[in-house]
Amino acid sequence: GFCDFVQELFSLMAEVRNE
Repeated sequence: GFCDFVQELFSLMAEVRNE
């Protein structure tokens, strides 16, 4: 669902920012 997409995107952005 869209919520799952949002959570995946948020996790991805968090990893990028962590770098």
